[in-house]
Amino acid sequence: MTTSQRTRMFHTVFCVSSLEEALEHLVKPGEIFVVVRGRPRWLRLRCPCGCGDLVTLNLDPRTGRSWKLSMKDDKVTVLPSVRRTSGCKSHFFLLNNRVTFAGRRLGRDLAE
Repeated sequence: MTTSQRTRMFHTVFCVSSLEEALEHLVKPGEIFVVVRGRPRWLRLRCPCGCGDLVTLNLDPRTGRSWKLSMKDDKVTVLPSVRRTSGCKSHFFLLNNRVTFAGRRLGRDLAE
């Protein structure tokens, strides 16, 4: 993975009504899909490390462990950080559409 393959900023935020609809349209890095059915339920994006994996975050605390979503002026913030436990094992923060990588992986500093 090279630095140019990483997504440092998400440019487009879409609201859709189903996970399937988000997957249908999620083709480019730099896109975020928020699934809204009455309230935000899920957030889908391609992993910003460049691996291409699909990342799905639960936004509904009624269904278990969840992330808190804040949307303002088409800017998305998700708390807490996203720590992938499988695949590339990336750990990143998404604040106001900006990605900041945390920690080290495979001896490479991702915060560069």
